[in-house]
Amino acid sequence: MIKEKKDRRIRKTQKLLLDGLIELMERKSINDITVRELADKVDINRSTFYLHYQDIYDMIRHIEDELMEGFNQLMDSYNHDSNLLTNEDELKHVIKSLFDYLAKNRAVCRALLSHNGDIKFLNEVSDNVSGRIELFLRKYTNSKYTDYDIELVNKYFVNGCIGLVQHWLNYDEEAFDQNDPQHMTELFMELLYSGSGIKTV
Repeated sequence: MIKEKKDRRIRKTQKLLLDGLIELMERKSINDITVRELADKVDINRSTFYLHYQDIYDMIRHIEDELMEGFNQLMDSYNHDSNLLTNEDELKHVIKSLFDYLAKNRAVCRALLSHNGDIKFLNEVSDNVSGRIELFLRKYTNSKYTDYDIELVNKYFVNGCIGLVQHWLNYDEEAFDQNDPQHMTELFMELLYSGSGIKTV
């Protein structure tokens, strides 16, 4: 019971710090945010901050690691023996799950992927998605594609997906509500099948 209360207090403090950090990142780069500034923002002592993190960069790393862990769990949960290009229902389920995850973590994802965010995190996300798409393309696309073709199609998907997500996360509340994860999934599926030019085996 004592541990549970302690864990609850830890989560509450970390949530407070996260919300404060996101608000600060709306107007300045993470490189310009200090521990003192964040602590003052959320009305805690700096010593309390240091009970949780070594510095701002350590806090960012913890947040990013948690986000990537959730993303990888989602991507690893689908049936890898299924050809998602021909199994439309399963592909829609995977895409919808990803948009749900992004919507649930909208504020922090928007902050980290913004111009005030962490370029290393953006590169990590890009590399992660690129690696998965390349494996997918090599396994399921028409064998006529050369390595160069796959590389170009991969870039097309990665840059397009990240750009789409960044723009979506930055919608105002009304537009974001109108373009909910279900709508975004349907739009993504339409773009995939009508605009990619990918042919299955």
